[in-house]
Amino acid sequence: MRAASRASVEVPCRARSMSVSSRPATRAAAAWASRQVPQPIHSWTARRRHHLAGRAVPLDDVGEQFARPSARLFRFERGQSSHVASLDRIPMGGITRSGFLEFPAWRSYDLRVIKGVMFDFSGTLLRVECVAHWLDAGLAEAGIRLSGDEFAHTVERLTYHGALPGGPAPQKLPTRLKKLWAERDLDAERHRAAYTALIRESGVTDRGLAQALYARHMVPEAWHPYPDTARTLGELSRAGVAVAVVSNIGWDLRPVFRAHGLDEWVDVYALSYEVGAQKPDPAIFRFACEGLGLAPAETLMVGDDRRADGGAEALGAHVHFVDHLPVDRRPHGLLPVFGLLGGDGA
Repeated sequence: MRAASRASVEVPCRARSMSVSSRPATRAAAAWASRQVPQPIHSWTARRRHHLAGRAVPLDDVGEQFARPSARLFRFERGQSSHVASLDRIPMGGITRSGFLEFPAWRSYDLRVIKGVMFDFSGTLLRVECVAHWLDAGLAEAGIRLSGDEFAHTVERLTYHGALPGGPAPQKLPTRLKKLWAERDLDAERHRAAYTALIRESGVTDRGLAQALYARHMVPEAWHPYPDTARTLGELSRAGVAVAVVSNIGWDLRPVFRAHGLDEWVDVYALSYEVGAQKPDPAIFRFACEGLGLAPAETLMVGDDRRADGGAEALGAHVHFVDHLPVDRRPHGLLPVFGLLGGDGA
């Protein structure tokens, strides 16, 4: 039995995206399309450092920089955020309210030695469905019907308590669950216990529904690859670049990758519940590097969590961050990886 119709209830699954329209951004996209070969890092950074460090510059000026082939090799940092400049978008984290892009610091890296790339799973390569869709599927599986108001309230509570694995984090954790939450990805039992407890905290009292909701997040249909995921993994593999998936997780995600046609391009899976270590513990990154047969300095870690995924730097690996956005709002988030490797993503 499917859940009752809720046409009168609007539960948004994504926020509106912010767009920046400018002629330089168009020229930057054209430069990307022309597939210019990146130049080695050179003194252009040093020449511009004096003019940009600690200042805010107009977007028009920034657009000119993004049109340069070598711009793909520059990482721009603002506070705790870091973005690698790509040729198809302005890094949103650096846009100020006045419409300027700040450059408090510059760092440049020669990453041409990279032979392998480690990717995070959730929020990097794929994203889980929204809470409303998750609940709707669980209700259908459990044969439970809710009124429109009940459905909207339940979505709100599930979101607040962070009950969807891979979804929004809990806004407030009960004290009794803090230890379990911190260790939830070390084994399957603790993962199930942590999220089942959060489902109950959300007011879901029906045991069958709680079980259906937990089971739902592990099916391939609940996960959606980002538009450039297949292209990125496929082209890296064809170019001879080793690929690993490094994830804090309490269940086997390999069936999800197989169902979406991604498994053939993954050489190593380093899953916390199998390894017995969670990011940012260097042990899980070391496991992945050993599986790839590479030194950490020969790898790049790509993820959306600066604390967890940033742990790879402790081993000497390079790190690049992407934004954890809805799938339709991040069509090209992985493409800067090709610039970091000295390629053009063609």
